[in-house]
Amino acid sequence: MRIRRAQEIEGMPAVKARNLLRAMMQVGGPVTVSYVARVLGVEGLKATEALQRFAQAGLVQRRDLPGWDVGELWEITTDGHRVALASAALPVRRSVAEEAVRGLIDRARAVNSSCDYTYCVAEIRIFGSYLTDVERLGDVDLVICLRPRFSDIDVQWKANQRRVDLAAAHGRRFSSTFQSLIWPQVEVLRFLKRGRRFLSFHDPDDPILPLTRSKVVFEESASNSTLPVCRCQPRNDPPRHLKMDPP
Repeated sequence: MRIRRAQEIEGMPAVKARNLLRAMMQVGGPVTVSYVARVLGVEGLKATEALQRFAQAGLVQRRDLPGWDVGELWEITTDGHRVALASAALPVRRSVAEEAVRGLIDRARAVNSSCDYTYCVAEIRIFGSYLTDVERLGDVDLVICLRPRFSDIDVQWKANQRRVDLAAAHGRRFSSTFQSLIWPQVEVLRFLKRGRRFLSFHDPDDPILPLTRSKVVFEESASNSTLPVCRCQPRNDPPRHLKMDPP
């Protein structure tokens, strides 16, 4: 699904509405009016009015949870998920999208065969308009499943910390402990995406997945699925994507 930046959804700029629904989707459960107000940057009454308009359009619905004294709770619907996944980017030709997917798969193989990264790509699954016959695509929706490279938790932890230290030494700044903790996974995803904005990555637990058809386009070979212990030492030069994408 595509949206235009000049478009409106229930009286709200389409991109802003999409971002609200995407935030609700990522929570993975009911949200409060105050949460919606924070996302929109408005007062509670304005947030309630927006939710009511969205409910009339079938994008959200009220959710009652007995014993929860937190006021009104709202959750995203199936139609809301479709809008949440909508792209505002210019459409791309299918041939360009197919070339990008082939490049993504090549980079996944490179990640798995490299000792630089502490996470491997276990599976790539594609869904959405790419699996249809349309010639121009708004984006390419992909689920990227990563796994730790090492079976030993202590080894994995130390390897992760080396990657964080290396990134920091080459100018990467982390605004929180959480950002530094997830960096070893983020750097793999950044390398896989390689600046292709129309490649849209989704978490394996994205609630839209059970509702739509998908196809596995890359799967880690059985010979690599035993969590091999990489004996390489981390390189001292910055990863290629750090050179291309300075902080």
